[in-house]
Amino acid sequence: MTSRIGRPTLLRLLVVCSLFSTAGCSGGGGSSPSEPPPPPCFQTADFGCAQEAEYRRLQAEFAAPYAEETAFRNQWGLDAINAARAFANVELAEGAGTAPGAGVTVGFLDTGIDREHPLFTGSVTEDFLLGAQDEDGTTNSHGTAVASVVGADFLGLPPEFRRHGFRGVAPGADLKMFAIPLSSGARPYLPISLVGLASVDREFHDVTNALRDGGVDIANLSFGFQGIIDDYSEADLRAALGSAIAAMAQADAEEKIIFVWAAGNDHNKDCTAGTDHCVQGAINAVSPEILAGLPARIPELRGHALAVVAVGQDSDGDGYPDIASFSNRCGIAADWCIAAPGEDVAIAIYGRIKGVAGQRGIGTGRGTSFAAPMVAGGLAVMKQLFRGQLGSEELVGRLYETASKEGPFGNASVYGQGLMDLGAATSPVGRAVLTMGQTVKAPGSGVQATGMISGLALGDGLARALADQEIVAFDRLGAPFWFGLSGFLARDMGPTLSEHLRGLLSGSSETDPRTGQAVFARDHWRRGWDPHLIRGQHPLQLGFLGAPAPAGGGHLSLAPGAMTVSLAMRGGFDATALATPGTPGRAPVRGLALAYRLPGVPSGVRVGWLAERRTMLGTAAGGAFGRIATDAMFGGIETAFQAGSWQLFANAEVGAAAPQVREGLMTRMSRLTTSAFTLAASRRTSARDLLTLGLSQSLRVEDGEATLSIPVGRTPEGEVVRSSLQADLSPSGRQLEVSARWARQLAAGGELVAGATWTREPGHDARADPALRLLAGWRARF
Repeated sequence: MTSRIGRPTLLRLLVVCSLFSTAGCSGGGGSSPSEPPPPPCFQTADFGCAQEAEYRRLQAEFAAPYAEETAFRNQWGLDAINAARAFANVELAEGAGTAPGAGVTVGFLDTGIDREHPLFTGSVTEDFLLGAQDEDGTTNSHGTAVASVVGADFLGLPPEFRRHGFRGVAPGADLKMFAIPLSSGARPYLPISLVGLASVDREFHDVTNALRDGGVDIANLSFGFQGIIDDYSEADLRAALGSAIAAMAQADAEEKIIFVWAAGNDHNKDCTAGTDHCVQGAINAVSPEILAGLPARIPELRGHALAVVAVGQDSDGDGYPDIASFSNRCGIAADWCIAAPGEDVAIAIYGRIKGVAGQRGIGTGRGTSFAAPMVAGGLAVMKQLFRGQLGSEELVGRLYETASKEGPFGNASVYGQGLMDLGAATSPVGRAVLTMGQTVKAPGSGVQATGMISGLALGDGLARALADQEIVAFDRLGAPFWFGLSGFLARDMGPTLSEHLRGLLSGSSETDPRTGQAVFARDHWRRGWDPHLIRGQHPLQLGFLGAPAPAGGGHLSLAPGAMTVSLAMRGGFDATALATPGTPGRAPVRGLALAYRLPGVPSGVRVGWLAERRTMLGTAAGGAFGRIATDAMFGGIETAFQAGSWQLFANAEVGAAAPQVREGLMTRMSRLTTSAFTLAASRRTSARDLLTLGLSQSLRVEDGEATLSIPVGRTPEGEVVRSSLQADLSPSGRQLEVSARWARQLAAGGELVAGATWTREPGHDARADPALRLLAGWRARF
């Protein structure tokens, strides 16, 4: 078989673009199904869905005022625990001005609280247990000082005193004080005997139940019994404190209260020779006191009870806070122990100031009593940020996992799990995963690997359905982080500027030698995709489909670059098979088309089948969106006729697509109906000039819906909570393109072409502004 190249080489030069629209010069830019998915965005309360770079910028923007604020700096420990970053995370998630800890109840077993202190501006309640009396200010209120580390709000102070105020770790938390009688003041080290503690056991059982009845989420316990846990066995502790241990274990509770204990201030206390841990007259407190160290001996308390040791400001110049000289160390309780600032801590004072009782003021304190509420407040912020969806043991485990272990904090015998880092605890740990299973640990797809590019045929249909929808991803530790679902979606706005230009320069300027009119009907359905055919002397033809027509291309526009085999048959039938190779640039597509024209009649019909194996009407998905594919059937008609000096052409196509979805968020997709059309008119205005006017609609989904199963949260037990979404896939608008093309044959050779296109509702989006595109070019054959 002999063959020849069917068309000469074409040179195209001199491109001019001017576009009047809000969409940019290309009128859309276009997206290939092979492009990477769009980067995910973090859901924010006030800024919508923020891409990662923008979110980091906002995070820094919200954190900066805290770090520069006098009240924040007055509590040096906030900077040490990276609280500014945590506060920024809360405001971004919940809205500007949201108080850290809001919606969480922190309880205190302590001496009492001065509810009238101006640093307490939120909810503060007080119950009196075991015969405790309301404090009268004759002695300094330990409970008031401790609670202020969590709940202080400097804005409650008179304006002239605010420069002396400080921020609490969780000023938005509800504070519940359970006042109990406690001794106060420094004393020599005297370890307690476990003999005769029956009344203490009963009392502690009762106050623990009071905490539960009071709806407390986190309990701060800045008191204890002297005696290092190393010196007490599990059996002895159970015998002496069995009822208290059972109450703290909360075996019957759906969600356990977290007990945050002050580790004790026994280190370097005076002691007598022969006392355990007494070294040269001073106690070496190698582990927490009895109550704080209970998890080291009692397994059922592990996970929701922890000890807190105190650090002070950097004193040796190594850049790290140092363990406080008075603080017990973590020792044998290291796995259930953490460090937090507990020296030079800003506190509220209610008591004697300069010898006068009943005074209110601000001062500083030292002790693990003030390190513990740093941690209790931090846990409240974490519980708030994660919307109460993390269980108690997970909150505590996350606190441990994210604690700083840099430098000296890696010494577990002193610092246990390290120095609390609230900023890290409120940020994703490792890769965030969109799970497809029923639990947070089930397999899934990474956030960065998930995305969908919505084809032009869907317009804004899917984007509208996903707008304002949240989706939750879980980090390595199972913590929930919410993203805007629409942030995973990018839209293909149609042909790029270069494709529009190619369409302009590839438009037919051929004429019928008998009529002098432009040729439209003959091979139009192929010509719309610029077929390059190797023609032989036989009815079998080989070729490929070029770039899609800018508008009105119909279903075969979904297979640009497809290899084709066409067979012209007798009786006006023409059959074509096509397939794309599925290269990295394109998803695989294959199909068949059958056209029929009566001889001598400038009209015809066609039917076809198109199979997309990794796309759906040009829509590509990846990651958690699963796998999609489509089989589409389509049919169309075309006609051309003469009206005076004008040659008119009409082409319309309808189709029905049967999508297949699996292994992803989309659980079902209905049959989709589609349409596309082109109307054109052409006339010669002179021997060398051809004017063509057109009106077209690109492929559009007319009807269809999808069902999505979206993870939106989790239970404290780790089960994924899902929401079902019915998404209407039909676009809100209808993209119509009105075009004018002028072509002039140049005497020197070649052709000058200019075109103007006005697009209504670009991207099938009723909200989109109209766009005007002006293009010009020159082409020549040689």
